[in-house]
Amino acid sequence: MTTKRLLCLDVDGTLINSQHQITAATRDAIQRADALGSVIVALVSARPPTGLDFLVKELGIEAPLACYNGAYILDSAQNLVAEAWLDPRTVRSIYRMSRTLGLSFNLYKGSSWFIDQPNIWSDQEAAIIRSVYQVNDLEALLSQWQAQGTGPNKILVMGEAAQIARFDNQLGQSAFSGINRALSKATYLEICPATVTKATALKALQAHYGVDSSQTIAIGDNYNDLAMLESAGLGIAMANAPDDVRMKARAITASNDEDGVAQAIERYLLSSG
Repeated sequence: MTTKRLLCLDVDGTLINSQHQITAATRDAIQRADALGSVIVALVSARPPTGLDFLVKELGIEAPLACYNGAYILDSAQNLVAEAWLDPRTVRSIYRMSRTLGLSFNLYKGSSWFIDQPNIWSDQEAAIIRSVYQVNDLEALLSQWQAQGTGPNKILVMGEAAQIARFDNQLGQSAFSGINRALSKATYLEICPATVTKATALKALQAHYGVDSSQTIAIGDNYNDLAMLESAGLGIAMANAPDDVRMKARAITASNDEDGVAQAIERYLLSSG
């Protein structure tokens, strides 16, 4: 019986290069791993489903998607595997704090993205992930979700690095319960339910596909990837990852501008069949 293996790939800074592209070498390596039949390639990202769908099409494979750092997980047939959401009351407080600093505040639920007004940060993100936001009264939307007993899967707060660092510090001092926050880059602060990390996404995918933890490889480049890298049988950091992320990984591959994902797949999956 063929042993199933799970390859979990972060997207930004990992799968795609600094030009937000999948290189030919990376696409070829992923397609060859997928063609083995024993390897399940999954994208595990802070992005929404719409920000991953076009990448899966470019790769030419069917792949499960762990969106919002694992708060919304779909299998390769787009069936919902797991979902978690934030308490709208907590979200409302965080939203009001962000407004005092003039930061870009973004809410995600399922395949939908909501903002209160267009801004340069959301426009830039829309171009990168090829998604369209909806402009809404966020206070009213949160009240609606609260009445329905649900909430957003993720908050993304964007702004200049110094402002994001200041806001992150404020959140830490406020000691909000029920949230897990991590920088996906210096200008992006991701806030998800406390029960959610990329490690929980990894475990949900392992359970869904019946893959043993020892047969799981995870590749990532930033702080929100750490839990996944540490939980995988083999956690691989990109060369472009911060020092403390690389230090906690079991292996390091080349940067995202040097086909690091392709090199890791060649070494750890294709060389062993």
